[in-house]
Amino acid sequence: MDSTGDDPVPSGGACINFLDLPDCMIEHVLEYLTYDEIAKKRIVCRKIDRICQSLLNRGFIKMIRKHNMNLKAIKSQLPRRESERRNHPLSKHSDILTCIETRISMLSMTYSKFIEKELCCFIPGKVIDEVLNILGLIENTSRPLRAHEVLQELRDISSMAIEHFDENIAHRLKKIIGVQHHPKLGSHHSLPFPAASFIQHEVMLPCDVNGEKFIIPTLTPISSQQTQKLGVPSAASSSSSPSSASSAALGGLYCQSSYSASCENNSSIARINHKTRKMRYDINRIDHTISSFKAEMRSMRLMLVRCGAEIKELRRRLEESETKNLELLANINQLGFGAPSVGAEPSDATSTAAIKQCSIKPRACTSMLKRLYTDTESQSASPTVVVPPGSETSETDRETSQEQESTGGSCAAKRHGNVKNYNEPLDYIPTKNLLHVGHTNSSTVFKIGILGRYDGIIRFGASLYPYKSNVIEIVIGGHGNTRSLGRRQYRAVANVHSNHMLAEAFTPDLLSSDRPTMFRVELFKEGPIQVSIDGQDHPFLSFKDSTNIPFNYLAFTKWKTDVLVFYDCPLETSNSYNSVTNYHGPVQYFPTDSFLNVGRTRFSKLYKIAIVGPSDGHIRFGKSVFPYNSDVIEIVLGGWGNTKSAGRRQHRTASNQHTNHVLAEAQTPNLMSPFRPVMFVLEVFDDGRVEVCLHGQTMPFLSFTDSNRTPVNYMAFTKWEYNLIFFYDCPLSLIGVEMKSLTGVVIVVLVKVLDITAFHRNPFDVIRGCKQYDWVSSYDEALTYFPVANLLHVGLKEKSQIFKIAILGPNDGLIRFGESLYPYDKDVIEIVLGGWANSKSAGRRQHRTASNKNTNHQLVEAQTPNLMSQYRPVMFVLEVFHNGTVQVSIDGQDHPFLSFYDSNRTRPHYMAFTKWDKEVVFFYDCPLDNVNTLYESLLLNCTVA
Repeated sequence: MDSTGDDPVPSGGACINFLDLPDCMIEHVLEYLTYDEIAKKRIVCRKIDRICQSLLNRGFIKMIRKHNMNLKAIKSQLPRRESERRNHPLSKHSDILTCIETRISMLSMTYSKFIEKELCCFIPGKVIDEVLNILGLIENTSRPLRAHEVLQELRDISSMAIEHFDENIAHRLKKIIGVQHHPKLGSHHSLPFPAASFIQHEVMLPCDVNGEKFIIPTLTPISSQQTQKLGVPSAASSSSSPSSASSAALGGLYCQSSYSASCENNSSIARINHKTRKMRYDINRIDHTISSFKAEMRSMRLMLVRCGAEIKELRRRLEESETKNLELLANINQLGFGAPSVGAEPSDATSTAAIKQCSIKPRACTSMLKRLYTDTESQSASPTVVVPPGSETSETDRETSQEQESTGGSCAAKRHGNVKNYNEPLDYIPTKNLLHVGHTNSSTVFKIGILGRYDGIIRFGASLYPYKSNVIEIVIGGHGNTRSLGRRQYRAVANVHSNHMLAEAFTPDLLSSDRPTMFRVELFKEGPIQVSIDGQDHPFLSFKDSTNIPFNYLAFTKWKTDVLVFYDCPLETSNSYNSVTNYHGPVQYFPTDSFLNVGRTRFSKLYKIAIVGPSDGHIRFGKSVFPYNSDVIEIVLGGWGNTKSAGRRQHRTASNQHTNHVLAEAQTPNLMSPFRPVMFVLEVFDDGRVEVCLHGQTMPFLSFTDSNRTPVNYMAFTKWEYNLIFFYDCPLSLIGVEMKSLTGVVIVVLVKVLDITAFHRNPFDVIRGCKQYDWVSSYDEALTYFPVANLLHVGLKEKSQIFKIAILGPNDGLIRFGESLYPYDKDVIEIVLGGWANSKSAGRRQHRTASNKNTNHQLVEAQTPNLMSQYRPVMFVLEVFHNGTVQVSIDGQDHPFLSFYDSNRTRPHYMAFTKWDKEVVFFYDCPLDNVNTLYESLLLNCTVA
């Protein structure tokens, strides 16, 4: 029977399965799908999975390249100045591309390592679709975009993809990587499911264990002769159904098992089992070794604990032994055995006799312990037994002196740890043995560091045992770390003393238990003594000793709490400013002459200070480091809930009680910010005038005169209730600072402008080169005025100033200008364009109080129906004359549609924009050239320093 009549397929062709197509054709078909659909098609079969993985990887690379191209194109159009970038129309595009770059980096860190090892592909295809959609939106849109709305979907799906991969997939792939890189395992493949290699009629499938291979029997094609031998009729290959026809196209296949393949597999399995048992034995042996090592480590740890306890006990015994020796020596000196007479140095014979009579020598065990535990050694400069010159010293004495030279004679400071109590016999140190002593023509300088809560006491005198003689005592941080003293002390042989006060100063929080405070003690030959903090020029304690006690010997003591003293310190300076204290707390002043960046003119000094915080940044400066019972100048920035700023003179007593005298006050709403530093320029004139302005602006928002002319020798910062961060000694730049000695040079440039009227068909071309002001506040909110002096495109005529401003919106574009940055309790000019539902325009004078209440005085009103548009920006030309006339016209028109006269002649030093009820976008600082008109030449005014 002929079956060709029943076959639906034409005789000239054959039915081809989709999977029989070449890979390139299948890829071409799948490229018409989205990457999300491509990712979902991977479950069809292994061939489709392999092709879809390749397409997803290529899509991921395509996404990265396209993002880099867009980011490079956008950045090339942005200005280089950071301040100008924020107002550029493409700033939002740049922010979106930067956020996409961050997301791509997170995805690359998650997937790239496994993609490079061919363990997986870029799985989330929906992420690729979303990124490509956003990039297409950026390419085709010139208006500002809202980054949060555009990036919301991308953030969600990328975060879910990363979390799903890390929780469910990554740990499996890491196990596969560990198997592939095991030193005893084969590394002949790099895929989790190795590709099969065909050898004749058998498949060699690589195994993941020890490089063994299984041989799996496969389907072997059977020729037509073999078909005839098996007795199958030839007509059967072309009859019955389309499935039989497709089978005829591929050829008949019969499953044929291989006995040799089975034998080979059995032998491979046996070898794998043998190697597995061997590996298990090795692992057990390694575990046993590790357990033994852990037991040894535990025993060593216990031994270290016991040794530490023994060291502490030896250290305690050593200190007790030294204390007893010193007490015994002090008792002998007090009883008169070899003690020097009053006012005279001891003779050699007497001292030698005293030493021989007492027969006190350092014990050998003490010297040994000192050599063993050098970290616990007290750096006291006086030895246990003092031997005058000419006497014989023992070998132990020489070892002790050599040891002290080795530990205390270095460039670092010496440590005097064993500080005795106030009424105990002290060990005086000869100052001639110190290495770091500063000498001038009239004074000697010592550098001493003290670590402790309070009461660091320094004594110096003329002899090693200054009994029945006067010494100078300096108390630093005494009386609970509130005051410092200078006094003369007389101490009898019975250790009874009397103090004569020479000077006292209020020094709160001078010492610290967390860090050493470094002091400079300067002793003058005529008797004056000055104590200052290291790095400061003005002393906080100064007094004069009329007896002129020589400073041959030095000692340290304490009152109740332990202190640690560092002496013989290298003479170098350092400045430190730690934290901002509260308003009523003791404020730490620091010298301004240590600043590196101070601007100086003929009559003033300039300081740049930045503040980060919500409100109440306080700056104080005065004449001394502890300006108590004297006046200082206090500047309050963003006070009273970030609404006002003030300058005042403050008098603070020694008990920290203060009175304020207000010198000036200004309304400065929203001056400070908790999210970014606000830079201020503080200028102090020689005649007492003080001015504060924002960095980049020439007009100060706070100005007052100090009749006392308080000098800026020391400066401090404080706060009211919120935490603040101050940045001081900031580098000065000429940008935004009016330098008195600069002269302007006018450069005239003639530019030939071509007639390109035919090329400007886009209505948005009128705002080319303008700055965008899109965050427009409501009518009754506090506006942010910007200085007109910073604008680049301002037309200057003999009698007027010209500004070009474009507005995009349905109605009510409002322009305000005035003479100050915060024009509260003052008049400003307000121009309403397209008001009253885009039917009228008006000009009026507005007075706004500090509580933001306003009153308007109408100056002019004009009918301007359909003046504004929400589909295209409308360019206006604002001309302000010096005589008070204000004119507003549409760009390209000669006659103004709004003109009025301001009797107050308000000058446009500062400008702001606002709205009524609909969203509007302002474009300001627009170039003053009309691109729709042919100009023969264009005059550009440039000022060059």
